[in-house]
Amino acid sequence: ATSEDGLFWSYQSCTEMLMPMSRDGQRDIFWPQPWDREAFGQWCQETWGQVPDDDFGRREFGGKNLAGASNIVFSNGGFDPWSTGGVLPGDEDPRRSLLTAFMPEGAHHLDFMFSHPEDPDSVLKARAKEKAAIIAWAAEARARRRQGASGHTTV
Repeated sequence: ATSEDGLFWSYQSCTEMLMPMSRDGQRDIFWPQPWDREAFGQWCQETWGQVPDDDFGRREFGGKNLAGASNIVFSNGGFDPWSTGGVLPGDEDPRRSLLTAFMPEGAHHLDFMFSHPEDPDSVLKARAKEKAAIIAWAAEARARRRQGASGHTTV
């Protein structure tokens, strides 16, 4: 990560992905900081010349309306403060290849990091589920391509 990485995210959170988060200092390790929509909007205006549009992400990206989505594994970690807003177990639709991998002892992108001997079991299972899904989707795509090229299915 670089200092620019934080700048990119702050711009995106002010223009596209408003994500109200707070912390209470009781159920987390941080100092209390309640969500203040007005203060955040003012900061965005001063920093980026933008007033956040609360509904932009939902309107542009569909929110949890996944009617047009397929072939996605939504992974979330129990230590992610935003995981409650994610696509979680129970939201799966295997018919459209919308899968979830929840890692109670995981954090943001832990399943995408290099393996480590101390990786929690849920992270290992998430990686295996993601790998199996990608292999299956690639095989399905190859089979469709072969069928389309020849006009019939080849084995």
